[in-house]
Amino acid sequence: MAVAVVVLSVAWVPVAKLGPWPPEAAAALVVGLPGLPLLVARARGRTAGRPAGERWAARALLAWLAVGLVSALASQRPGLAVVGLFNQGTGWLFMAVLGGAWAIGTAVGRPGRRLVGTALVTGAVANAVVAVGQMTVGLGRVGLPGYGGQADGFLGNPVFLGGLEAAALVIMAGRLVRRPRRAWLPTLLLAAGVALSGERLSMLIAVALALVVPSATWLAGSDGDQVRGVGAGRGSRLAARLAAGAADLPASNGRSGLPGAGLFTVTVGAGLAAGVALPLLRASNALANKLSATAEATFGDRLHAWLEGARAVLHAPLIGSGPGQFGAATEALFPRWFVRAHQGQIFTDAHNIGVEYAVTTGLVGLALLVAFAVAAVRSGRGPLVGFAAVLLAVELVEPLNPVLTPLLFLAAGAAAGAGRAALPGSVPGGADVPVASHGDGWQGGEALATGAGGMPERVPAGRPVRARSRLLVVATGLAGLLAVAGAADLLVGVDAMVRSHAALVDTSHAAALADARLAVRVLPAWPEPAQAMASVELLGRQASPTAPTPLERAARWEQVAAARDPADAPAWLATAEMELQLHRLATARRYALAAQARYPWGAGTLRLLGSISLAEHRPSAARRWFSLLVRVQPRPDVAQLMAGACAQTSPFAAPTGAPRC
Repeated sequence: MAVAVVVLSVAWVPVAKLGPWPPEAAAALVVGLPGLPLLVARARGRTAGRPAGERWAARALLAWLAVGLVSALASQRPGLAVVGLFNQGTGWLFMAVLGGAWAIGTAVGRPGRRLVGTALVTGAVANAVVAVGQMTVGLGRVGLPGYGGQADGFLGNPVFLGGLEAAALVIMAGRLVRRPRRAWLPTLLLAAGVALSGERLSMLIAVALALVVPSATWLAGSDGDQVRGVGAGRGSRLAARLAAGAADLPASNGRSGLPGAGLFTVTVGAGLAAGVALPLLRASNALANKLSATAEATFGDRLHAWLEGARAVLHAPLIGSGPGQFGAATEALFPRWFVRAHQGQIFTDAHNIGVEYAVTTGLVGLALLVAFAVAAVRSGRGPLVGFAAVLLAVELVEPLNPVLTPLLFLAAGAAAGAGRAALPGSVPGGADVPVASHGDGWQGGEALATGAGGMPERVPAGRPVRARSRLLVVATGLAGLLAVAGAADLLVGVDAMVRSHAALVDTSHAAALADARLAVRVLPAWPEPAQAMASVELLGRQASPTAPTPLERAARWEQVAAARDPADAPAWLATAEMELQLHRLATARRYALAAQARYPWGAGTLRLLGSISLAEHRPSAARRWFSLLVRVQPRPDVAQLMAGACAQTSPFAAPTGAPRC
């Protein structure tokens, strides 16, 4: 478990040149999917000695997965809804990873929870060390160049780096208060990683922790004095209990933890200051620009995306538009002023986990997710709850991520089993097997176990428990094999695409064609491999410009890409452009109209529709399309296109000449 957590946190292999997403998604599959059988077991029966809310949390999570699967199969593009968009992968499989990660988290015991916390801190520290290297000596030569002048560690984006570092600070708070000599250096590195990410929300969380931990430690000491009859009121005791529980602060030794709490504040402050100062060594102002950006620039666009998401919910209120389909559900809803301001950019993720799943799994899915969260929080204890809470705060304003989101669910699952007793009949590795109560009709001997509230109760033992244990082990092994196969398939396919692009740059047509064919075969759900095949075919056209066959083959592959993702306006636009080059005007217009229906204010689509209209000798239609284009792109060259609809001939007109307005 601990090794899996660390691997997931540092899954990017820069030397493979695959980018951060494929290794992270592959690691998430291997970590999360094997937990699905345990999730079913958690939902099926009550296990003695476990929190009562855990069973309902598992049932809500399992029902959420069922709704997500129905939504995916009922969507316009089921295959893509199952696997998610390329470079995001937040489809139904991602939901299954989250469910499995939570279930696996529930399988750790008391020593295991501390080990999971150590693994989370280790992964965060490794990312912080990389961030320091990126902003000092530079790590571009080893494939870790950073993100536009900001540090991103192994995570590919500063927002995810900042979230992980801030969440790990919650775990380190209690450890530094107890053992300052061992914990001050990791805390310093984590705080520096937060500052190097340049993300204001993460820095705000770190500053809040630095201020709250001393107060919580003092209140915890006051709570201890109150137990002995000296001190604080009920409100102080409640605040102490909440604050001390979230960061695992000591509450039984009076105020003896205050020196360590003060050291935590000083260490976090020093780390933040160092993180702000380190970029100055490279004369980089990217961090300063990020910190000085306005709230409107940061959150105004997100707010508008959330509003369009609310409109999209009205179109599919029950089960949504399909997992990972936020962009497909909302891209046609954005108004002209937004498209004009952002030049065609769209939100493919809601940047809010609640809005995301309200749109993609409907109100039913959102209600089940909220029910799971409530049940999981009620049964959670310890610093892992604080870790999960920080990641949840980050994911209320940032995209879903194949590292942070599974870690959130895993930490919530590990926190849910705090304080439980060991169980008879548990499987190797600490994964407890659900044991049926008397009313379940099980036969065989009985054994004493600790029930809810610490009271002993009799639970069935013997052959049925062993049988269920064996079944769970077998199911977990099969799920693990499927996860490894899927991860290998993803890595092989993406590697083939990368090699195909490299061969294309080197004008090695045969090698590029072989790699592109492999990518198309092993990644059948995504349009990107088909688009890679189209690029390879165009290389053949460049080698022999007079031969029409390569261009026709490229156009067919663009059609395949558009069919794999029918909601992708750029895919339809690329297909229309190729059809226009082949002088198939009616087909080009049909594909361009399909792109315009999915993204009404796309500048490239409006330009192409105007050109097609000129080629079809329809100047009035061309003026209409170019007038819309002027409203989106009020540039001189666009205005000339509008004027040229009457004054110039079409570049695609027949040799005998083109009509004038």
